[in-house]
Amino acid sequence: MAAELINRYFWLMDVIYRSGGISREDINRKWSYSCLNERGEDELPERTFHRYRKAVERLFDVNIICVAGKYKIENVKMMTSEKQWLLDSFAINNISLSHRKMRSRISVEDVPSSRQFLIPIINAMEDGRKIEITYQSFYAPAATTFIVEPWGLKLHHQRWYMVGYSPAIDKTLVYGLDRIKEFSLTDEQFEVPEDFDCDKWFGDMFGVNSYAPEFNHEPQDIEIHVGCGQIDYILSKPLHRSQRLVSEDSKGYILSMHLVPSYDFIMELMKYGSDIEVVKPIGLRKIFIRNIEEMNKKYGMLSETGSHCG
Repeated sequence: MAAELINRYFWLMDVIYRSGGISREDINRKWSYSCLNERGEDELPERTFHRYRKAVERLFDVNIICVAGKYKIENVKMMTSEKQWLLDSFAINNISLSHRKMRSRISVEDVPSSRQFLIPIINAMEDGRKIEITYQSFYAPAATTFIVEPWGLKLHHQRWYMVGYSPAIDKTLVYGLDRIKEFSLTDEQFEVPEDFDCDKWFGDMFGVNSYAPEFNHEPQDIEIHVGCGQIDYILSKPLHRSQRLVSEDSKGYILSMHLVPSYDFIMELMKYGSDIEVVKPIGLRKIFIRNIEEMNKKYGMLSETGSHCG
């Protein structure tokens, strides 16, 4: 039942957001032929509509207002890329369910971490209830069980992550949902700090990682030189929200950004190979030089047969 309700919340949010403003009459019409309308209702009952609307506002952190008889999102700028991705994913899934002929023509990336615990965590967030999880970090030898206050969720590179406050250690950390082995809902209530904002919490990070000991885990002013062959890809899908185009030359473009140069960020840049050069800070440039030297030890002296030259 919880999953069905979440799907209906997403449906209503999708209908209102994409319309730019829609009347109750048109919402009823769309509901009448929705695949989620299992009872075959001619309209979405008034009380049900407002209950769903309030749930959508909490879930997406938006305000739905009625102007001249049409419901709309008060501030569409609140719709972050993550929220839009969620709606797009829902829309594609809805099309696949509604139109069988389309199923073999739409292929989406799998997000394994959403299968088991995503909906229960969203429900716990909505109800303000603490959860108990058994968690197995990729870097820990054994799983541990503890209580967490689920504050927020973020999707990054096909993995869902939860921002959670752990009372036992008095820390707010990030937990990968694919590393949760067991989950249970407690009867303990909690309140999210009024100043908590998930987007701002991750604001200085690339993805969900802020581990950068060589920079004291602090954000840095970064500049990279991007070759002409890759610039359109990076401009169309920025590496970070702070990314700015600074200048260009005959060989490429200089981009600047302000973030924590974590391991994940370094690996993201390295996947572009020689098409990207770190200009500054010098500490980050040295890390790339060190990585390139280590790679050269493995690959630089190989013969054509793949064996090391003597």
